[in-house]
Amino acid sequence: MVRGVCCLRPNVKGMSENIAVTAIIGRFLEHGRIYVFANKGKFQSESNLVYMASADIMPRNLYHRVEAFIPLENKTVRSQILDQVLPALINDTKNTWQLNKNGEYSKKINKDKTFCAHTYFMKNPSLSGQGSLAKI
Repeated sequence: MVRGVCCLRPNVKGMSENIAVTAIIGRFLEHGRIYVFANKGKFQSESNLVYMASADIMPRNLYHRVEAFIPLENKTVRSQILDQVLPALINDTKNTWQLNKNGEYSKKINKDKTFCAHTYFMKNPSLSGQGSLAKI
């Protein structure tokens, strides 16, 4: 999931046919810089490698700046990312755009346009560290 520019081309035979690139463009400009690698395992499992970064992984950020890319080891934070944040983003049906293999985005057509990840995050304060999960 990306916010805007993505140089990766999905669905290219022999390279990226198992990759989909989705953008959620809605109320908020900022986005999380969360990276989850299934590591040849099941997505959203304990064996996933979960990282956060201070910038997008782009040449201008990697070669001309000092940025941080660190693993998330805290079990509560990992749980929030894998069980709440990612499913909300994956299931957004209101603001989703799909990147085609030709490099163009098209609005993802959904019959049910009722779920908005941005609204979900605003209504669930536990994701901000102020709700019930922060007390565990």
